[in-house]
Amino acid sequence: MISLKSWFERWEAFSDVVSEIESFKNHSFSCVGVTTSTNDDLKIDWVKFPPPPKVHVSAHQTAGRGSFGRKWIDKPDNSLLASFSWFAKNEDIDGLPLQMLAGIAVHKALEMNWSGSPKPWLKWPNDIWIGDTKVGGILVEGTAMENCHAFVIGIGINLNGKPEENFENPAGSLTEFGFQAKVWDLLENILRQWDLLMKDNLRKVWVKEYMARSKEFFEKSVLVQLDESDETLSGRPLEISEDGSLLVQLIPEGRCRLTDGRKIRIKK
Repeated sequence: MISLKSWFERWEAFSDVVSEIESFKNHSFSCVGVTTSTNDDLKIDWVKFPPPPKVHVSAHQTAGRGSFGRKWIDKPDNSLLASFSWFAKNEDIDGLPLQMLAGIAVHKALEMNWSGSPKPWLKWPNDIWIGDTKVGGILVEGTAMENCHAFVIGIGINLNGKPEENFENPAGSLTEFGFQAKVWDLLENILRQWDLLMKDNLRKVWVKEYMARSKEFFEKSVLVQLDESDETLSGRPLEISEDGSLLVQLIPEGRCRLTDGRKIRIKK
């Protein structure tokens, strides 16, 4: 369990360090012991133009959620729960799947000090897994503003203990795989990796980066729901396109392209 006393003691040092990162030098920083949702806290600023840039962290969320409104249930003081705001011109971000870019940043941050096996991998489109266990996820929400877009990028990673079973697949934490992560160190590394990504020519490199970090996913058998019925087909993931969609080889024949993460799950 994370000590709230040490949590807040580290906060000031963390904010001083992160404010020196180019992409976050104008962000303000806030830290709370408990909130409903760090994403919702930042979305309040969407009534302003432009919304003020912020990094917001909580030790616990009472109404956390993942993609498509799914509940994200954390155990207090045992997770990294953070959101940051991002503001971009339409031409700079058009067509780029930010949830997948954030996944790359998280994966890079984890692998920096990861020496054990199995290793973290990315499950399309926005989850972090280790072996056959989900340990984290990313939720990106956005709104259009004139010729720009405002985004809130939320990251949730289970650090310690056994999380509540709130996923259709087993949930786990980093410590179950022998990885001891400190909240502020991990978050700092994630933000640094995001900064580096924003400096790259993303349209040329991001698909290759994501595919390399999701090799385990492309070795899995999956179940695909093609329409609103309950019928599913077996398949194998093939490739990701520049718009973030996923091409799946269906079994026994045919292919489909998915844009909705709810339409696919790993076959047990």
